Amino acid sequence: MKIIILAAGRGIRLRPLTKKLPKSLIDVGNKPILHHILSMIQTIEPSEVVIVGGHGFPQLQSFLEHWNNDNSKFFLHQDSSNRSILTLLRNQQYRSGNLLSLMVAQEFFTEDLIIMNSDHIYPEKLFHTFISSCSENTTIACDFDRSLSDDDMKIHRTGSNYLKRISKSLQRFDGGYIGLTFIPKSMTKNYLDDMEQTLQDKGQNAVVEDVLPTLINHGYNIQISDMSGYGWLEIDTLDDLKLAEKALWI
Repeated sequence: MKIIILAAGRGIRLRPLTKKLPKSLIDVGNKPILHHILSMIQTIEPSEVVIVGGHGFPQLQSFLEHWNNDNSKFFLHQDSSNRSILTLLRNQQYRSGNLLSLMVAQEFFTEDLIIMNSDHIYPEKLFHTFISSCSENTTIACDFDRSLSDDDMKIHRTGSNYLKRISKSLQRFDGGYIGLTFIPKSMTKNYLDDMEQTLQDKGQNAVVEDVLPTLINHGYNIQISDMSGYGWLEIDTLDDLKLAEKALWI
């Protein structure tokens, strides 16, 4: 399994902390968000971890070089049968929608994939439970036990627990998407095709979640994995950061 982490955005709502620093390197519990993410990912020993940076790219590169020296389970840019490969890519168009970041990583769509954001911290139990719930369908992690704001990505599901609609602007919704998508190897070609289609339809401001309705329109099922009850953290604003500092369980 490969994991792609989207870490190119500017993090405008976390300024002044992100004026020069990427959001993924903001400290939560005295450690950067990306440290928490990579520590969690190491527990499943993926074949490769691909990080797509943009804003604050030199700082991100420096962090990963130090991480590589200090953490033996990941091996930056080199192959080894006993270590996961850590690859850093650069999205020069990071001011646009994050679907362009995923396009930068399209050559890595060669096996089962997990796509995730760089501003979410999950407990290991949630992450492992989500992975164990995935099978032959593209699968997204959602929860149904929190109040959703205008800025949250909302989902509407069918009675058989497949995705029907996803958008921040949904007026009728069942729950919220929590930033984890699994794509089985058998669906990677279809997903890549529909990424291209979504960019044509939506333009450069398209986001990764916009691909899911395109897949649905082409007849593919998107399974919903219910992650209610586990708890997770999103650090998108300064208020989120304050709450995360109080709630961090790691």
